[in-house]
Amino acid sequence: MVPLTSAQVRQMLQGTAKLPAAQNLLNRSSAARFAGGKLKEAVVLRDGTCQAYGCTRPAHSAEIDHRIPHERGGKTAAENLQALCKEHHDIKSHGLLLQTKRAGARQTSRAGPPRTDPVTSPLAGADPG
Repeated sequence: MVPLTSAQVRQMLQGTAKLPAAQNLLNRSSAARFAGGKLKEAVVLRDGTCQAYGCTRPAHSAEIDHRIPHERGGKTAAENLQALCKEHHDIKSHGLLLQTKRAGARQTSRAGPPRTDPVTSPLAGADPG
């Protein structure tokens, strides 16, 4: 990897930087099922917190989730990955409707029919829109 120049670092600190594609870790992808190394670090830094609406748990302690499931052809690439805390990752994995804030888009994932039992479903009665 090519090191950054002092001008690039200054632009990054000012929020005006445009990194060359080869240096942008969010442009990386992996053939592996799980994101690791620099790709995982880049997703954690990009997201900052769990991507479930209203959740403020830090991304550094979150799990990296495929927005489009890997088993359905979802790529292990930054644009398809998001940080979800264990609780919200489990909710999504169990087929409950979950809207996320990843990249400002409202993305709905449904692995199966939503559960509506108010005792077992923390999202029961939530507005799906």
